[in-house]
Amino acid sequence: MDEKVLAAIDDPNTFSFGSLWQECQASQGSVSPTVYQLLNAFYQGSVQDSSADWSQERLDKLRLLSLVDAAVRHTGSSISYDDLWKQLKLNDSLPPTEKDIILEQYLIQAMIKQILVGKLNSQSRTLHVSWAMERNMNDARIQEMKDTLSKFVQRCSKAFSNSDVKPLLTKSSKRTSQLSSNDGIDQHVSDKRARADGSPMEG
Repeated sequence: MDEKVLAAIDDPNTFSFGSLWQECQASQGSVSPTVYQLLNAFYQGSVQDSSADWSQERLDKLRLLSLVDAAVRHTGSSISYDDLWKQLKLNDSLPPTEKDIILEQYLIQAMIKQILVGKLNSQSRTLHVSWAMERNMNDARIQEMKDTLSKFVQRCSKAFSNSDVKPLLTKSSKRTSQLSSNDGIDQHVSDKRARADGSPMEG
């Protein structure tokens, strides 16, 4: 089981560890304590759970997951670069411009890996989050999503009840057309608009 867990962690395209975590929970003792702790970091941990002996690839992956964790709470809205930078746990004494460049590189990488969908705004130094991958769908998070959805539905219902929106009606064509009747015989429909001289137009 250790080899399976390590292979998933080192796979550059694997970012979801929920099923692997559940598998380890169901077969306790099949994974060593060291590997179990490593899996826990990628399943629900942050950069603070990393170790000095980690490879750069593992550290970068956990940074991407930490960014996703911060972004998912702002789905449909924006989050500042400053709040996102805190997730990376990098040198905070870097010049602001350099920090923004590094952060945007991580965010673009997350979008390439398809674990984040959003729009970068370098001028306002914000990320508008359209979608972000859920790392840990526990009961508390599911309830939070239900509450958010319920509030959204209530706002939509209130907006529609206070509006006078009516369905748009398409204009029917009055030009001559060929219509197929139920028995398959074509019926000719004439244009009944009057000519300029007042006489009806012939079909």
